[in-house]
Amino acid sequence: MGSSESSLTLDVDMRNVAVARRFVETTFDGVIPSSVASDLVLATSELVTNAIEHGDTGAVVVTATSDGARAWISVRSADDAGRIRPIDRWQPAAPDRPSGRGLGIVHAVADDVSVVRSAGSVEIVVSRRLDV
Repeated sequence: MGSSESSLTLDVDMRNVAVARRFVETTFDGVIPSSVASDLVLATSELVTNAIEHGDTGAVVVTATSDGARAWISVRSADDAGRIRPIDRWQPAAPDRPSGRGLGIVHAVADDVSVVRSAGSVEIVVSRRLDV
């Protein structure tokens, strides 16, 4: 398994959540173990949904990367104005809440998560080891 990286720029439109999922599925198909790819597709879905629902206007950029030992997805969007809680507080919402599960799910399926804020944008990077 060699290294690869692909990016996709999406308009802020909820229909593009499915486009982002397919992009990550296709990019990682046959490149990383399917169980890792499935978790990263799930994380992509949650992060792109949040970027579209809670971010400012502008494009959402999804990047899928692998190097033979790890795989990453990153989702970059217009600045969230500090609305993203610290990673150690990302927990799934109570079952009776209609929303708020996304970041907890992302945290649960990831080996590592980072949030990078710079020049009016926020990027969330999720990684997984490939030695499943």
